[in-house]
Amino acid sequence: MTEASIKALIESFQSRRQADDVEGSLKFFSPDAVCRLAGSPAASPIAGTHQGTAALRQLLSALIDNWQWQAVEIDSITIQGERAAVHFKLTTIFKPTKTLVTTEIVDIITVRDGKITSFVEFVDTALVARIAGH
Repeated sequence: MTEASIKALIESFQSRRQADDVEGSLKFFSPDAVCRLAGSPAASPIAGTHQGTAALRQLLSALIDNWQWQAVEIDSITIQGERAAVHFKLTTIFKPTKTLVTTEIVDIITVRDGKITSFVEFVDTALVARIAGH
């Protein structure tokens, strides 16, 4: 894939996520994709590794059920071969408490044959744990 097509895939995925579209978001992942939310599972409720469509559907559903993306501002997308690093600012609402937060996130994404095969997200897990009451 070209850099332009990888960038377009990433932007399309984020658009589907911001629209709370679980099935639309899943279409960007290969059936055996691995998604890891970096951090210690003992310290944050969202940290962990998920593999395959069923696990990703469950993860995305849980994230969408709890976090409503309000605004995404991409600071940079750096692409090297089939890997991309995406740095963005996210304004989101934690739905259970209606808490509004703005934070920064970095995603490391690997794309093969037009699909995401690996997705690692670095998010402020301490902030998430505090807001989610964990």
